[in-house]
Amino acid sequence: MSDDPRIGSRIADRFDILALVAEGATGRIYRAHQADMNRTVAIKLLHANLGDNPEVKARFQRELRATTRIEHANTVRVYEYGELEDGEWFLAMEHLEGATLADAIVDQPHFPAERAVHISRQIASALAAAHAEKILHRDLKPENIILMDRYGQRDFVKVVDFGLAKISDDEQNSKATVTLSEMRVGTPTYMAPEYVATFLYEPRSDLYALGVILYEMLTGEPPFTGRPYEILEKHVNTPPEPLSTLRPDLPESLVTIVHKLLEKKPEQRYTSAESLANVLERNWARLTTLPPSVPIRASSKPNVLRPMLPVLGLLTGMLLGFLCAGGIVLLWR
Repeated sequence: MSDDPRIGSRIADRFDILALVAEGATGRIYRAHQADMNRTVAIKLLHANLGDNPEVKARFQRELRATTRIEHANTVRVYEYGELEDGEWFLAMEHLEGATLADAIVDQPHFPAERAVHISRQIASALAAAHAEKILHRDLKPENIILMDRYGQRDFVKVVDFGLAKISDDEQNSKATVTLSEMRVGTPTYMAPEYVATFLYEPRSDLYALGVILYEMLTGEPPFTGRPYEILEKHVNTPPEPLSTLRPDLPESLVTIVHKLLEKKPEQRYTSAESLANVLERNWARLTTLPPSVPIRASSKPNVLRPMLPVLGLLTGMLLGFLCAGGIVLLWR
C-alpha cells in the first residue's frame, strides 16, 4: 500500500520501514532495514486495539518474552520487541525469503514420501523446542510454515507466527491449558478434537495439527473439509479416510505415523514432539522406501523384439543383398 503512513518512516530510532509484506488479524508485517546492524528484518506491528485491554496486553508481553527464548534453527529468530511512542507494539524478527508450505502444496498436491518426511521432521523438531519452553503454537498450518533454500538444503523449514502461542501455566497445569475467554483461537481445519470438545489444549494438540498437515502434503487435501462447524464436528467424531486408500504407493510405516498423529484421543498420539522427531529421523529409510510391490516409476511393457534384434538385422541384411544382386542382374541384361 503506497499510502501506508508507516512506509518510509523510522520506528524505534533504528528500523526504516521499506514495504508492507502482509496484513492479518493481529497486525501488519513490514520489510525493514535495521540501521545499526545493517541488516534486513521483518517488523510486525500489532493493531493498536489489541493493547487496549490491560489483561490482554500483559499476557501478550509475557508470551512474547517466552517466544524469544525459543532458539532453534527451524523457528524464526526474534531480535527484539517493544512499545512505540504512539502505543503500538512492534516485533523485530528474522527476515525470511521463501514460499509457504501452502503454496508448495498447490504446486505439488501429492508430495513424495521423502519430501513430506523431511519437512515434517523439521516441524516436529521446532515444536519440540517450543514445548521445552512450555510454549504451544495453537495455529500450526501450512501458511505458517516457510520453505527456504538454506545451507545448500532445499525445503529448509521455518515455523512462524507464534501470535496465538500459549504458555502452559506450571502452577495450574503443566500439561495443558484452557483459554481464559473460552473462545477457540486458530484455524478449524487444524484443530485437535480435545480442543474442539473441551477447549483443552496441550502439546499433543500441536502434534494433531502436524498430522493434518502431513496428511495434506501427501494427498493435496486435509482429512476434513466443509464449513467450519462441519469440520469441527468431524475432528471429534469422524475418522479420516485411510491414507492407504488415497496413496497406496506410500510405505506402510509412514501411513501408520500419520494416522497415529490423527488419533482422536491425545494419549494415543506420540508422547511428545521430540519423540516424533526421533521416530522420523531414525526410520528415514523405512518411511521413504516404497514397498516391493509398488514400482518406483510407471512400468512399461517389455520389448519382446529386443532379443530378436540381431536375427532381424541379419535377415534384413540378406534381403537387401538379394535385392541389390537382382538389380545388378537386371542392369546387366
